[in-house]
Amino acid sequence: MLQFLSFFIEPLHIICFYILFCTQNWQYIREARSNKFIKLAISVIILVVIQVVIELGLIPIPWLFFLCTNVVTILFLIVITYLCLRRHANSDLTLRINVLLSMDIFIAIQIFCAFLDKSLMVICRNITVVHPMLVVVIIHNIIEAALSFFMGIISARLYKLNRIIDKKVDRQVHRIVVVMFIIMYALTLIFTVMQKLYDHVENLLIFLIIQLIFFWILYFSINRREKQRIHNELVENRLSNLKEYTDHLEQEQRKLRKFKHDYQNMLLSLEENLRSSDSQDAKDYLQTFKQYSDNYISESGLWMFNDFDNVKTPYLKSILINKTSQATEQGIDVHFECRYDVDQIAMEPYDLVRIVGIAYDNAIEAVRNLDKNHRKINVMVYRTKGQTEVTIANPMQTAENLTHLKKEGVTTKKGHSGLGLANIEEISANYSNVLVNYREVKGWFTIQFTIMDK
Repeated sequence: MLQFLSFFIEPLHIICFYILFCTQNWQYIREARSNKFIKLAISVIILVVIQVVIELGLIPIPWLFFLCTNVVTILFLIVITYLCLRRHANSDLTLRINVLLSMDIFIAIQIFCAFLDKSLMVICRNITVVHPMLVVVIIHNIIEAALSFFMGIISARLYKLNRIIDKKVDRQVHRIVVVMFIIMYALTLIFTVMQKLYDHVENLLIFLIIQLIFFWILYFSINRREKQRIHNELVENRLSNLKEYTDHLEQEQRKLRKFKHDYQNMLLSLEENLRSSDSQDAKDYLQTFKQYSDNYISESGLWMFNDFDNVKTPYLKSILINKTSQATEQGIDVHFECRYDVDQIAMEPYDLVRIVGIAYDNAIEAVRNLDKNHRKINVMVYRTKGQTEVTIANPMQTAENLTHLKKEGVTTKKGHSGLGLANIEEISANYSNVLVNYREVKGWFTIQFTIMDK
């Protein structure tokens, strides 16, 4: 009976690991394609079948039994999970952190259950109905599965992997998780090979718990430091953009004073012409005067920044001013509209700045090389009851598959990585109140962010 039960021990460990992995990374799992899970399931089944065949002795090679041990299964699970679920062929840093962190926690859970086995064997030794070891194994796996589920939920709340603050932070966390895994795995492997795991399980458990606590302390300190850096950067950019906005207004004010001076002189000249008898000269002069006034008023950038006063959210106003100035400097005609006050947006400032900045940059890149008649961008910020809408539209040279463009690594621009729309999707996925809509109508590409109040 016990020999038959031993065939199920490793498969049960594998199930417990994936309970932990899925609960910790549910957001990531939900976005992955179903064919990736089919590949993962097939790979795991093949691994289990190979282990069962080896344990049954159908392959008479003694050293192959090492492939059935827990320490080898851990490595197989890491490699299989990463290769089957990664989003693209080159690398997936987020997934590597996901898998390694899940395995770090799972190793600690296994050591904790091994520690409990000592007490369980003492409690169950007097059971006569069934073999005591059978009861220990059943209780062990129930506890392991329950701990995997609850630790997955706790870990998901503590470490929101999909809320990437900065790629640099992700790389720092990745290094910490790799070092932590190497230490955990090395100690487990050493004690397993020496067959002294149960003799030192208490000390190993204490060490692993301390290491996990140390990881969370490091993570929160890095996270807090990076949030402060980003806040300071946002404030600095806001001040810089505000200065640029003020300088632009001063420049337009000087142009307006000059126009007023010229306007007065031309009125005096027109008055003299009207007094003369040659009415045709007066008509010609009047036409020239009208054309001059119309051209100046239409070309003046003063009117372009009129509606910015209605954007009361400082970080949104800052990024819109910055990108609008960049666009106009490159000869792009920007039409900005915000007719009503926008004073609150239910989204983190850094994420809001990122998605609007990415969308605006994409629009600039799309039209900068078009002919003058098509070098246009329309931006609208609209506040209605319960939500705020930000819309950015630009002409397109050719119609594109919008679903295809939202994938990471896909772009229509030469020399670009194609991470823009993919990053927008990644950021917006963390907000249940944010909707992103893409559409292409009559040669215009439009991206619309709808941010509902919480």
